[in-house]
Amino acid sequence: MYLTITTTQTPATDLGYLLHKRPGKLHTIALSFGQAHVFYPEASDTRCTAALMLEVDPIELVAPTDLTALQPSPNHDLTLLTCYPFHYIAPAPMRFVVFARKITPTPNSHPN
Repeated sequence: MYLTITTTQTPATDLGYLLHKRPGKLHTIALSFGQAHVFYPEASDTRCTAALMLEVDPIELVAPTDLTALQPSPNHDLTLLTCYPFHYIAPAPMRFVVFARKITPTPNSHPN
């Protein structure tokens, strides 16, 4: 899975500098739980996208009171949590949880 953020505010490559990285190259950042790999599949003055590569683990549906999904785990680096069913306007009866791990990109593993 690619987790991305894009801007079209000119000059768009300022996004890379806001993230303290040069958009023209792959970056590996040391974090307390391992390494993150950030790259820029698109970097021009008019449009810039920063991307983080993740491997998604199986999802879970949990009760709103079940906080175990929010506990740190050596098996995942990122937890995304939202209400389920997705179309609910009022407080939803379940929570949709996605766990993900960073993966190491290779030179050919991301779009040009």
